[in-house]
Amino acid sequence: MQMITERNTRNVILFAIALAACAIALALLAGCGGSGAQQSSSSSSASASSSGASSESSESSEPAVMTVGDKADGAVSLMVVNALGAPITDIAFLPAGDEGDPHFLMQDGQQIVQDEKAVVFFAPAGDGANYDVRVKAGEAAYTLHNLDLKGVEELTVRIEGDVAYADFVRDGQAISSLSDEMARIEAASRVASRAAFNFVKP
Repeated sequence: MQMITERNTRNVILFAIALAACAIALALLAGCGGSGAQQSSSSSSASASSSGASSESSESSEPAVMTVGDKADGAVSLMVVNALGAPITDIAFLPAGDEGDPHFLMQDGQQIVQDEKAVVFFAPAGDGANYDVRVKAGEAAYTLHNLDLKGVEELTVRIEGDVAYADFVRDGQAISSLSDEMARIEAASRVASRAAFNFVKP
């Protein structure tokens, strides 16, 4: 009888030890899993943080667009892109046909280099009025004549030979002033030729 009791006691002890070992093993497994999940979460957070920092760095590395003119109440703003082949050193906007002295807008040292752009603020010419745009590029000076800039957000200044002209989009339509500038030059040339002929006619 005593032997049976001792055997039962031994079995109970062994069973308890086995249960304890299982509990320890399960606790260790749970700990490893939690650590792995935490590590994975930390890795994901670090990756997201790095990606965000990289995106912010990329955005902040974009050059700021230069501003020309005075942001006064009622001023018109226009993005001007330089495709003249030389830096634009000054620019003015006048009502079309105005032969008065232009109010140039750029400060000393400012220039719009080739393929760069600037936001230009200028006084409006009045309801429905077109503009003459005076441009200085180093020693050269050009006039872009009779431009209808209503609804235009960006104007590109270009040159063909010695003729400066503008490209822009208005109401979804791409417009170039090159043909108008060429026609103006040809008309002026005919007038000059006629005047010269009348001057030398006996």
